[in-house]
Amino acid sequence: MSVRNAAAFNFPEELEGVQTAEWTPLGSGTTFIGGNYPFPAPIDTEESSRNPIEGQSRLASIRSFAIVVRIVSVSSEEKKLLRTELRRRIATLPEATRAKAAIQVMQRILDLDSYQRARTILMTWPLPDEINLWPLSSVMLRSQAVLCLPRFNPSTGGYDACRIVQLEDGLSEGPFGILEPAPHCGVVPPEGLDFCLVPGLGFDSCGQRLGRGRGYFDRLLATVRGVTCGVGYDEQWVSRVPVEPHDVQLNWVLTPSRTHECRASK
Repeated sequence: MSVRNAAAFNFPEELEGVQTAEWTPLGSGTTFIGGNYPFPAPIDTEESSRNPIEGQSRLASIRSFAIVVRIVSVSSEEKKLLRTELRRRIATLPEATRAKAAIQVMQRILDLDSYQRARTILMTWPLPDEINLWPLSSVMLRSQAVLCLPRFNPSTGGYDACRIVQLEDGLSEGPFGILEPAPHCGVVPPEGLDFCLVPGLGFDSCGQRLGRGRGYFDRLLATVRGVTCGVGYDEQWVSRVPVEPHDVQLNWVLTPSRTHECRASK
């Protein structure tokens, strides 16, 4: 495979230097930033002179593709900067503020109709910089809800939702040092999840979520048919989260001071 860049196609000046793609052996697509995108065959200069309309069409396609690549590249860089800022904000929160915020968010969750109707619920073990909603796990089990947590699946490189029946022996340390369902816990199909509590580093009013950059949770959420609810501190609410093609929009975002519906629940 050879890598071509925008300058090789005499793009407009503002697109020069933008890395475009790797040509695949079959010429059927190109892979970058974890996704497959259609890309036209290289322009044949001699053929273009015989058929100028086709040549212009191909050049237009390449220009459009380069613009997409540029937007994705810019969004990725914006996300890196925003992650740094949000981690700084969270790090400055006193423990008392974090504890109070967790209680307020848990109450907002309990008040949601979509949570009250849910029979199968996904939540996560909280990381040190995430709001700690783990006390809700006991509430869910007492209410006879099916409680699920993500478990890393090395064969797929993604997460499966797995049922926890008992907290005492249902968790074990996963490959990233995070507690997750033990090997004996059964997998629940993502389309069977009614309500998902989704952590993140940042959220906006459109339901866009800033994750940690690996896309694991987005791949799981992409197949969920139930309600998705982002949860975090007020300090994690931002005016706009940069968006990339793989990002999944949430239904709700809850912080200590807001219950925000981003889009109609499924």
